[in-house]
Amino acid sequence: METIVLAVVGPHGAGKTSFIESVTECEPENLPETPAPIEFRDGWLDRQFAALNAPKVSLYRCNLTPDETPFILVDTPGLSARKDNLPNYKTIDFIKGRLDSASVELHGVIYLQRSMETTDAEFAVRNIEAFHEAFASDEFRHLLVATTFWDVSPKVGSMDHVDYFHKELRRLDASTGLRLKIARLNNDFESSIRLLQKIHRVSTSHAFGRREAGIEASADENGIWELILSRGKCSVM
Repeated sequence: METIVLAVVGPHGAGKTSFIESVTECEPENLPETPAPIEFRDGWLDRQFAALNAPKVSLYRCNLTPDETPFILVDTPGLSARKDNLPNYKTIDFIKGRLDSASVELHGVIYLQRSMETTDAEFAVRNIEAFHEAFASDEFRHLLVATTFWDVSPKVGSMDHVDYFHKELRRLDASTGLRLKIARLNNDFESSIRLLQKIHRVSTSHAFGRREAGIEASADENGIWELILSRGKCSVM
């Protein structure tokens, strides 16, 4: 059974890590950082490992039942909101760089947010569009947008905000060809599982990099990340 790889993205405090940890049971295994250039005050560039406090991109394998589609969820740094609601390109580029370095190909995005206010909807749509542009491929087809902590957060006061949000998401769905799902996520295990079950497999591509028909990928092509994940562990990049 093929594996679906989904990036869990959204603003700071949206519950990304809490959602992932609710459906996984593994301790992250720290892996070497990808070397990155660091510029010093004198203008010289030196190639060193990224700073220890740099944001992490973590991969988690979901512990679902054997007859259900296996998932790998990618925990990502929070997207920082801007006054102009433009996408957080810096963070998106950082995520793409880490995944590309490990030959991980995304099949879609789970976008989590705590509010359906108009400004949040605009920020969500623009960031999803930016993710689609950055990771565009035949395999990038899944989009699930969920409002988190629905059971403990104040309910939406105006349906105008909800209608606007859904209208923008449907416009995005039509323009990108993504398979859009909209959900409300409570802060519990059952709600997290139901959210994942909304996503169905639509491709037979290998989860880690592209594989041509009749050609087996080597261990080097798949990368050490897949080996670690296949053993039921988690990895941090």
